[in-house]
Amino acid sequence: QQMRRDDETRWRPARHSLSSRHRPPADHPDGPPEECGHHSLAATVDILFYTQYSSSHGMSPSTKSVTENLVAELRRGVLVLAILTQLEEEHYGYSLRETLAERDLEVPEGTLYPLLRRLESQGLLESRWQVGEGRPRRYYKTSKEGRTTARDLTHEWTSLGEALDKVRRGD
Repeated sequence: QQMRRDDETRWRPARHSLSSRHRPPADHPDGPPEECGHHSLAATVDILFYTQYSSSHGMSPSTKSVTENLVAELRRGVLVLAILTQLEEEHYGYSLRETLAERDLEVPEGTLYPLLRRLESQGLLESRWQVGEGRPRRYYKTSKEGRTTARDLTHEWTSLGEALDKVRRGD
């Protein structure tokens, strides 16, 4: 992938256009993404996920837009908890992605790596580089604060699930 230097002297992926086959139709409620960098590519991944989900559930375009946003919000929260929990054992990015996929939680690379960096900057993960055979790999592990956060989020998830069950049953 081509890299460019931004005004802050950091290297970032070069901007590029999405091919027309990756663009949503022009009449899509949210409109097609413009020439994109990192954020538009992530949005495109969400659109692809939403298109598959909504078409298999027979949703209209207006319902799709609302549902797409809600599914994306729900998915982001689930990913944080899944990553914090899974990284109680050390993994490098690709092995984490494969492990989550084996457990039916597919995470695109464009979502995983920025999330790992964000969780590390928040103090929830620790990382180290290991140079061995082949390429250097960055290994991640949940920090002490991350384990506490994972425990709190798991408790909250369980409580919310129980409350939602009561609401759905009419208790």
